[in-house]
Amino acid sequence: MTPWVALATALIASGCSPWRDGAVETPLGPRLGYSNPVVIPTADRDLLWDTIVDVVDDDLEILREERPRLVGDALTEGRLETRPQIGATILEPWRGDSANNYERWESTAQTIRRRALVHMLPAAGGYQVQVTVLKELENVGQPEFAATPTAIFGNDNSLRRFSDPQDPQAKTRGWIPVGNDPALEQRMVAKILARMGL
Repeated sequence: MTPWVALATALIASGCSPWRDGAVETPLGPRLGYSNPVVIPTADRDLLWDTIVDVVDDDLEILREERPRLVGDALTEGRLETRPQIGATILEPWRGDSANNYERWESTAQTIRRRALVHMLPAAGGYQVQVTVLKELENVGQPEFAATPTAIFGNDNSLRRFSDPQDPQAKTRGWIPVGNDPALEQRMVAKILARMGL
């Protein structure tokens, strides 16, 4: 085996994990050791919010944020939402939105996108932070390189017009929610706690 083949095999097997930070990984992904939501004991809400924005912005692009602020005697909830982003594949080791090897291979085999919602609420002794990362699967008419061509007509007698029966690309029919991404949620919570010195 040549040195280049050995190096490529080692990088693929490790998932380029030496260059990633975050929670300790087990064979099935990061260890689920952090509660979510988590209460962070701090009096400086602006520092905590800036830390949350910085951590989330490392992996996903922020769409909108509402910083928590004091209105009269009441503190409003802090909210952050990111744009939906197509998941990183094994050919993109510099991107961190696919938090472990399983998520990276899944995003390589099929089109997965993620978006994050973060809420920050006042709590006893600090602030409660909840990180939610939602995953969605692309819903296409057929796989892009399917053996069945798109030009095959059905059995019904309805009249249809085809401008190009050899459709070069599968059309997206929308996105199917597939639940949360606990690996990325745990890594974000771990990074927030580490940057806050906890």
